[in-house]
Amino acid sequence: MTTDTKKTHYIEDEDTYILPKGRMNFVALARKFKNKKSTRKDDEGQFVVSVIIPPTSDLKLVKDAAQKLGGEKFKNKKGKPIDILDVATRGTVKSPFLQADEKLEGVTTNDGDEVDLEGWTMVRANTYTRRPIVRNAKGEVIDIDDLEVEAYSGRWARLMVKLKDYDQEGNKGVKFYIEGVQLLGHDDKIGSGGGGSTGEAFGAVDDDDDADSALD
Repeated sequence: MTTDTKKTHYIEDEDTYILPKGRMNFVALARKFKNKKSTRKDDEGQFVVSVIIPPTSDLKLVKDAAQKLGGEKFKNKKGKPIDILDVATRGTVKSPFLQADEKLEGVTTNDGDEVDLEGWTMVRANTYTRRPIVRNAKGEVIDIDDLEVEAYSGRWARLMVKLKDYDQEGNKGVKFYIEGVQLLGHDDKIGSGGGGSTGEAFGAVDDDDDADSALD
């Protein structure tokens, strides 16, 4: 039996979410990525991946959880819970859900064709320690040597994540931490101008629909 990849799945025992399938658009899973703007001397970087998720996918389960966590942790000037999903009222509190067409400019295929991201959601996730990257559908963990080839911007994937709040030196919000990544169907590479799970929680999925689901 295959898993519905257009829906969010919650794993209660691990308190993790498997997000709907999307296309990776920034990938630093083989080696840690260090932000050039970082001023911390002890900053050794982190593993990072961004995924853009189609508007037809169901993110309600994890959005509700993020909204609840944000409201519990952060209050507005009147002492009322902030709405992490409301851009107009959340102020400087950051949300893990971003509008892809606003955050990404000039996204193109290898052929130079610009893609339309209207309605797509971008999520970013990171981890400070390596997490398993598995192939569909046998759950085989990919070794580091293969990651550079297998995990590329444009490939379809699903993220297993944990929701966490943070508040450091005025930088605060709710974010995703990577617990695992499942690589799905291959697709055109795209570019932009702009202890965790062992991987067994990822069920087998039917990749047939990934091959012809490229960005329009």
